[in-house]
Amino acid sequence: MPPTVNLPEVTFQRVKTLAGLLFTEAEVIERLLDEHDRSSRLVSGSHVAPEVSHAISNAKPESPTPPIRRSRGIGYRSPRERGVTVEILGQRVVADTVKDLYERVLRLLVDGGHFEQLRPLVPYRTSRQRYLIANEPVHPGGNDFVIPMNYSGLYMETHKSYSTALKQLKTFVAKAGIELNYLG
Repeated sequence: MPPTVNLPEVTFQRVKTLAGLLFTEAEVIERLLDEHDRSSRLVSGSHVAPEVSHAISNAKPESPTPPIRRSRGIGYRSPRERGVTVEILGQRVVADTVKDLYERVLRLLVDGGHFEQLRPLVPYRTSRQRYLIANEPVHPGGNDFVIPMNYSGLYMETHKSYSTALKQLKTFVAKAGIELNYLG
């Protein structure tokens, strides 16, 4: 288990604000420490041993770490930033893909007995042409799901962006009074 750091509430809130929806608090602290390390190297070696200072001054400059951006939501994430973390039913769900996210959340809902409130909504339309979840992997117009996910006889269409997937999943579970929060 990783070590725990106790922070004053004010400091923790500042870190949380920097993290926003794009980073975890640990990532913010790591980036701040990395920036401090780079800054320390540039201050005439005062925080660095002379032999290390010489090696650093002769080294190629590091590419700067991108600044920590304030949260603008998941729609602004780089395509290379894969994965998502959400909280639902008091549990943190970490998923690598939309398919993984949908499967983990659906398992929580079904196995925890929470899906019964949502079952009457199935099939659930997200548009005239598409279902989010259905009893068969076929959209309203007769097209097959592009990337179906199947659990407990339910199929979810996972061929969508993270932002669309989260928006549609959040709307769907809210119909049963279940809150889904995007954490990163």
